[in-house]
Parts: sequence; C-alpha cells; structure tokens
Amino acid sequence: MGGVKENIRKIAMEKFLLHFDYEEAKILVDEGLKSLEIQLNELQKAIERKDVENIVFHAHTVKGILLNLGLHEKGKAFGVAKDLYNQGKSADDIIEGVISAITFLFSGEEL
Repeated sequence: MGGVKENIRKIAMEKFLLHFDYEEAKILVDEGLKSLEIQLNELQKAIERKDVENIVFHAHTVKGILLNLGLHEKGKAFGVAKDLYNQGKSADDIIEGVISAITFLFSGEEL
C-alpha cells in the first residue's frame, strides 16, 4: 500500500486529532490501517476465487474501515459490490465494480 497508506494515515490523523489526543489517534489509525490491509488481502483472494459472497463481505468491510478513517468517497466506492449483488448482477460484474473501487482507492483522487 506504500504511499497510499501514508496518505490515508495523514488524512485520518488530521480528522482523529480533532477528537482524540495524539496517542489515542495514532492507535486508532494504526489499527484501522492494519485492518484495511488484512481486508484488502482477503478481498483479493475472494476475487481470485470468484467467491461472490466473500467479495461482497470484504468489500463492505473495507467500505466501513475507510468511512471510519474519514475517506468517505473512497469508502462509498466499495458499496458497489453490495449494490450489484442486490441487483442480481453476475460475479464478473461485481468483480469489475470492486476492481474499479480498488483502482480508485489507489489513485491520487480525493485523498
């Protein structure tokens, strides 16, 4: 995640420091980033297996983590998996939507 991780850390710390002292904010952000990395790895595995239920689950979890870290637009992008699933779309359509969300997460836009 490299540079993206540091950008997320910076934005999240700015937001968390409005409500927490530095040590508390650092713990919350570090835990969020650790969870994000785990969920993105699990999401990648689910995509490789075309396991739609787990794709939707992990994409939804990534969405929640990003929203909690203050990256609202990036987080909302991951809602596509559940939306497409609820519309009865194919596994390929869901995967394509999630890959677009991942690409957006790793782009420089709206960080």
